[in-house]
Formats: sequence, structure tokens, C-alpha cells
Amino acid sequence: MTFKSATPFSPPFLKGGPGGICNVCARATVSEIPPNPPLEKGGTRPPASANGALSGFTLVELVVTIAIVGVLAWMAVPLLEVTQQRQKEGELRLALRQIRGALDSYRQAVLDKKIEAPADASGYPPNLDVLAKGVPDITRPDHRPIYFLRRLPRDPFAASGDVGASETWGKRSYASPPDDPREGEDVFDVHSLSEKTGLNGVRYREW
Repeated sequence: MTFKSATPFSPPFLKGGPGGICNVCARATVSEIPPNPPLEKGGTRPPASANGALSGFTLVELVVTIAIVGVLAWMAVPLLEVTQQRQKEGELRLALRQIRGALDSYRQAVLDKKIEAPADASGYPPNLDVLAKGVPDITRPDHRPIYFLRRLPRDPFAASGDVGASETWGKRSYASPPDDPREGEDVFDVHSLSEKTGLNGVRYREW
């Protein structure tokens, strides 16, 4: 009695099918499998680019970024200075308007016989401090003072901050001409003592 030779044994793990892998995968060598990148802190892996390389910034990219930030900062400095100057100019306009309005109100009070003044006087105050300190109202029995300013504003462009608010202003008396303002017995108008020029091209002392 004869028997046919058995089919040569083939390990199932070299064939496709249940429990096995494909022949291509079986032929892959260990050197062909790309190594996994090292784990970061916390068990996560760093992001990789499309070709498998780790992503990051190069030295050239960092230098270009720093250069751009420096240019933007250099351009922002003049803009900041102009903004601060414009803010001070707004404060100067407001202060001049308040003081000049108070000077006119003082003179109107003199014309209304509420404030005692010599007959030959201009009717304007002798100094700026009386606008905030108050002047007695002679029409009231108790001579309650009249206040024309809550507080005397300072010139925002004044060079020194140690002097009083009244000393930061240039004063023009009623007897002096507008093209040559000088101090005198009264205060008819005020102007800034700064020699700088405003954004409108006019010197602050001429505002």
C-alpha cells in the first residue's frame, strides 16, 4: 500500500489569512521601519512635518521675526510721541479757555458792582490766584466770596513742576499791546511760556 507524499509544511504566519501577516510585511527588515521620535514630557510626541521630520523654527526665521518686531517698535515710538503731544495740546486749549473765561467773568462782576475796584481800573483781576481763592462779594451782607475757578490749571507744557500754577503762565496786562504782551497791574490775558511749535505750525505762546 502506497501513500502520497504530504504537502511541504508552510508556517501559517508567513501567509495571509486569519492569524497571519502578508508576505510583503514578512519580508520587511527591521532597518526599513522608521524609528519613533522620543516622547516629550507628559507622554506626548512632538509634532512632525509632512515628511516625518520634527517641526520647529530655524535661526533665519527667528532673526527675521526679531527684525520685524524691531521695525514695528521703531515706527511706534514717533506715533506715541505725537499722541502725547496732541493730548497736551488739548489740555492747553482747555486751560486757556477756562482762565480766559474766568477773567471775563471777573470783569463782569466788577461791572455789576459785586467786586470792589478802583474807578480808573480796567476791571480785570490783579493776579490769577484770586480766581480760585475767591473775592468778597460786596453786595452780600456777609461778603461771601465769589469763586471763578475751582482750581487754577497749570500750563501742560511748563518746564518746571515745582512752581505754582500761576507762575507757569505768561501774563499780559490790559495796557500792553497784543504783539508785545507784558505783565502789569492786572491780568488781561494769559499765554504759554513754551517756545515749542504745535502740530498746527503755531507756537504755543501764540495760542
